[in-house]
Amino acid sequence: MSRPIVLLVVLAAAQLCFGQEARTTIRVGDAFRGPIKLVRTEVVRVRMEGDKEIEGLRGVIQVVTYSPDGRTKETIQQDPNGTLRRKIVETYFPSGTQESLTIYDGSRNQISKVTYEHDKQGAVALETRHNTDGSVQGQTFVQTERATDGSMVAVNKVSNAGYTIETSINSRPAPKVSKWSTTKPDGSRQDNIFSVDAAGAGKGEIRPAATIKWMESGAPAPMGYDNQIVWIENVTKTTTGN
Repeated sequence: MSRPIVLLVVLAAAQLCFGQEARTTIRVGDAFRGPIKLVRTEVVRVRMEGDKEIEGLRGVIQVVTYSPDGRTKETIQQDPNGTLRRKIVETYFPSGTQESLTIYDGSRNQISKVTYEHDKQGAVALETRHNTDGSVQGQTFVQTERATDGSMVAVNKVSNAGYTIETSINSRPAPKVSKWSTTKPDGSRQDNIFSVDAAGAGKGEIRPAATIKWMESGAPAPMGYDNQIVWIENVTKTTTGN
C-alpha cells in the first residue's frame, strides 16, 4: 500500500563573478547572503511501495532571482503547475538597507508599493505607501529608541495624521536573544523572538527563532516562515498592565 509524502526541496545557485561591477551581498532582512543569483523552491510527491521510495515529478513553487549588482530581488510564487500567484520585487541601497517593496497579483497587476528612508544607523525612519500611479497614498514615521551600545530597544510607528500604529519593545530575555513584543491600539499583541548564531558562517546571523501570534481565545497560533510551519507549544502568556 502506497503512502504519499510531500517534500520541500530548496536549490540555490551562486553567481561567483559579476566582473568588476560592485555588488551588494548582505541585504537587510534577506535570508540569503553572498553573491546569490538564483534560488528555486520545488515540491515533490514521494510514494512508498514496500520499503522503496518512488519520487514523482517536481513542481516549482517559488523562484527568487537577484540582479548582477545584488540590489534587486524578484520573487515569483506559483502553483506547481506554473500558475502565477504573486510576484514581489524588492530593491536595496548599496549599503544593503531596503529601498522599496512592490507586490503584484497573479495577473502581474501592482497591488502595493512601499519605499523606505533610513536614519544614519540604517534603521527605517520613514515608510511611504504609493498608489499604482506613483502618487503618495500615505506615510508612516518610525521612531527608534536605542540603548547606550547602539542596539534597538523600542520602535514606535506613527501615521502622518499623528496617531500610533504600533509599538514594539525589545525585552532581551537572554544573552544573544531578542524578544520583540508588538502591540497595537486595539490591544492585540505579537511576540517575535530572534537568536544570534555567532558560530555560523560569516559574522553571525540573526534569524527568527519563533513568532507567537495570540488569538482572541488566548491561545498561541502557529506562524509560517518560507513554506515552513513553526508550531508553538508549551507557551505561557503573560499580560502586563502597560
